[in-house]
Amino acid sequence: MSKRLLLATLALLLFVPVGGAWAQTGTVVGTVTDSTTGDSLPGVNVAVVGTQQGGSTGSTGQFEIADVPVGEQTLAFSFVGYETERVSVEVETGTNEVDAQLSPRVRELEDVVVTALGVERQQRALGYSVQEIEGEKVNETGETSLVDALQGQVAGAQITSTGGAPGQSTRIVLRGVTSLDPGADNQPLFIVDGVPISNQTFQGSREAGGFAFENGGSVVNPENIESISVLKGSSAAALYGLRAANGAIIIETKDGRAERTQVNYTSQVGFQRVGVYPPQQTTFMDGWRGQFGFFGFNSFHAWGPKADTVSNAQFYDNYRNYFDRGGMGRTFSNTLSISGGAESATFRLSLEYEDQKGVVPEAQDQNLSSKASGQLDVTDALSVSASAKYANTQATKLPVDAQLGQLMYYPTSVDVTRKYRNEDGSQFSPLPFLNHPTFVAKNHTLTEDRDRFIGTFGLTYEPADWFTADYRLGNDLYRSNREEIVPGPLGVREDENAISSQGEIDRGTITNRELTSSLRFTASRSFDAWLDGLNAELILGNDIFDSSYDRVSVTGTDLGTPRFFDLSNTANVSTSEAQTERRVIGVYGDLSLGYRDYLFLSLTGRNDWSSTLPDDNNSFFYPSASLGFVFTEVLGVPSFFDYGKVRLSASEVGKDADPYETNITFGSLPFKGQTLETRNDVLGDPNLKPERTVSFEIGTDLRFFEERLRLDATVYQSNSRDQIIPVPISEASGYDTFVTNAGEIRNRGIELTLGATPIQTDAFRWDATVNWTKNNNEVISIREGVESITLSGSSFSYGGSLTMQLRRGLEYGNLYGPVYDRYYENPDNESSFIVDESRPRVIDPETGYPQRSGEGFKIIGNTQPDWSGSLQNSFSLYDFGLSFLIDVKSGGDLYNQVAAFHASQGTLPITENRDETKVFEGVLPDGTENTQEVPIGQDFYRDVYRRVAENFVEDASYVKLRNARFSYDLPASLVERTSFLRGATIGLIANNILLWSPFDGFDPESRQFDASSNTQGFQGLRTPAVESYSLSLNLRF
Repeated sequence: MSKRLLLATLALLLFVPVGGAWAQTGTVVGTVTDSTTGDSLPGVNVAVVGTQQGGSTGSTGQFEIADVPVGEQTLAFSFVGYETERVSVEVETGTNEVDAQLSPRVRELEDVVVTALGVERQQRALGYSVQEIEGEKVNETGETSLVDALQGQVAGAQITSTGGAPGQSTRIVLRGVTSLDPGADNQPLFIVDGVPISNQTFQGSREAGGFAFENGGSVVNPENIESISVLKGSSAAALYGLRAANGAIIIETKDGRAERTQVNYTSQVGFQRVGVYPPQQTTFMDGWRGQFGFFGFNSFHAWGPKADTVSNAQFYDNYRNYFDRGGMGRTFSNTLSISGGAESATFRLSLEYEDQKGVVPEAQDQNLSSKASGQLDVTDALSVSASAKYANTQATKLPVDAQLGQLMYYPTSVDVTRKYRNEDGSQFSPLPFLNHPTFVAKNHTLTEDRDRFIGTFGLTYEPADWFTADYRLGNDLYRSNREEIVPGPLGVREDENAISSQGEIDRGTITNRELTSSLRFTASRSFDAWLDGLNAELILGNDIFDSSYDRVSVTGTDLGTPRFFDLSNTANVSTSEAQTERRVIGVYGDLSLGYRDYLFLSLTGRNDWSSTLPDDNNSFFYPSASLGFVFTEVLGVPSFFDYGKVRLSASEVGKDADPYETNITFGSLPFKGQTLETRNDVLGDPNLKPERTVSFEIGTDLRFFEERLRLDATVYQSNSRDQIIPVPISEASGYDTFVTNAGEIRNRGIELTLGATPIQTDAFRWDATVNWTKNNNEVISIREGVESITLSGSSFSYGGSLTMQLRRGLEYGNLYGPVYDRYYENPDNESSFIVDESRPRVIDPETGYPQRSGEGFKIIGNTQPDWSGSLQNSFSLYDFGLSFLIDVKSGGDLYNQVAAFHASQGTLPITENRDETKVFEGVLPDGTENTQEVPIGQDFYRDVYRRVAENFVEDASYVKLRNARFSYDLPASLVERTSFLRGATIGLIANNILLWSPFDGFDPESRQFDASSNTQGFQGLRTPAVESYSLSLNLRF
């Protein structure tokens, strides 16, 4: 830790500028006002260009700068929402008075967005949807994860977290999934300061208990973000090529400015806890068929007597007790930045540290990073920019299913926090088959030492005002060293537990490198001589993407000496290695035409060559076209109608295959001290073609009442064809699956963003934003002869097997599982996959219980929401601020695996009616009404109810208070009393603190599969989602 801190500090000190001294100085005083209203402007930054002198205006707009060098100086006045003003002054000894007026530029700030290739363009010139989010809005959420901070802020984005442990991954999908591949993550490309970075979640080769790893995009600290542009459609991302087939998230980080050196320090401390727990019954005790106790079964049961018949009966809420045993989780973070510069050179340095302990205290993350960036104008025509970021993470991770997976089994009559080990150090467990979750958390861990280096270098040459040449080089290096320890023995029978009873060690290193080279030429001219008001811009470019991945692991099993964790102490050692390489070369062009600032046409074309496709198919071209028409510039509209635009776009984007999917691949297998060569069971297709996504989009942007009411609406459709997916083939071929072009999927949707400023006065302002999205996703086709593709599923015996399958003509996201049998007068009317809820259930005449269908799996739910939306409100009154965001998801089903277990074990509240009798509604196999009254008992829940998956696929709709923040800015009158402080802000933040949902379990946002998986709809056994409370302090010097 001390070594990492020393290196990061030295990196910063190398960039700290050294100021000079002046023989004679003077004092500059003055007042800054609004040029349109004449009002004084507090908080305006005033800098003496080329020096370290500067200050800010007080509450009355006045400023004073001492020790300004005598002679001709330039003062730069800058303030958010206003044009920067520069004033020359001849400074003399004594007092010099200079006043300045700043012109508002609110409209220009709203209109300019960062588009493809990092080009800044006015929003009115775009023919496609781009949603801009201010960095301040992202940072105010208090989330340390960038993707988590975007929840509820982007129309068309579906964001799913995998749980509440430190370092969990979060998945973001724009406008629905575009790939049917079970292993596809369908996530957009992340671009930081013009250079793509990896957002992958790197899993290891083995990792017995399954461990969660965070997205690569988490390396971006929300504190350092200036703005985010979300490019949702393939039109917006066409120039980024195949890597942006799922859209792009363009992040601009803060940089230095030509002003006096500024220091910014932010500290935040937060606390987390599990906010929602599944219900459990407290009427019946542990036992079997009414008898109290444990009877040597391979599981815990609560089918005992009523609690009021047992002396000293005690129930323990072991879920809550376990997650509360170490107190609340906590996060402590600090960010220090230094920025400044002169006319020809700017710089920014930052140092970040974050320490997070989870609600399971043994899970921890420590992150330390530093970044240095700068820009230098070498000549009037040539400028150079560079940045370097280094991040190190020290993490302790726990098996994702070892906590809830053991807590579910824990008897409610035994306090899980009371004891976890015996006097001899061995594991304590009340049942012979059960691992104690605390013992596992303290002994079965994975430690990770992860390094990340992201470096960029850029050259910009502008020999004329109409021509620019840009070159950027970016390198993203990821290296993770991991060690998993399984101590053994854990005091359980080996055949009952996936963890080795004799102990084992797994050590591995994952290295991933991505290199991006981009060259771009831009020419822009006015063609008034041909057509008055015609302007054109042409961009021609080339980029090269080169990546390599290497994973090496060594596993040793059966420790000779207990708790001596060295590979030399293991009886069996095996190794594995995997390597992949990939290169994509692309050329592109973008022609943008504008006519009299109201009619805009953009045409793009790109050709890529990919190393992962066959030689005959590795070159593919794809175009796009977009049109924007600002009709309020030429049509007569009422005075309250400020701005109106319609836009239309059509595009195509290609996508290549993963490495080696055109070949048969081989591996190795250790066998009795020897290494055997094995052939993988996946057959590659030597004739693979690139996937293609064709998209259409139409939208409008309307603004009223001096832009205090704003509406952005978009309707879109995209068809993704020639899907590269593994399809099942006959086992007689010697393979299980065949990777080929085999399907098409379609997305259709609507996006709405409504913004309003209902109240705006000198002292008070209220802003509100509503986002609303509806997306329908349908599987159009699969390879001929293939009935379905199974993405993944659960073979959990409680609740029966459940799978997520893709079938032609049906929606993406359908969940298939066993259902109750339904009665049909004509059996031919029964659908193979659809459950007709109007049909009566068939009752087994022997048991009197509803019987499970024997006709295979049927659709019992769909993971995709009917619609989603959010409401964001922001209030400011003098120095006080209040904001909150309400997030809503309507529809979307989720498999409740915990409820299925509780039903089998007798702890689900519905099982409290076990002593009652009932006539189950339905008909007998011959169609006559069932009238048989039978005792419900434990047999119904264990033999029937728990085996029918439709009982546990639940509506996962929710209304959630995603974020609430209260802030207070230190008054300017107090700031003025210090000679060093420019401002201070205190914030109180709460996330995910209120939840309404019909889902009867943990927070429905907790999911089983990580962000890299295309399988959704399963709430498994990961650490549940958490609610958090934070206090932040920001000081500006």
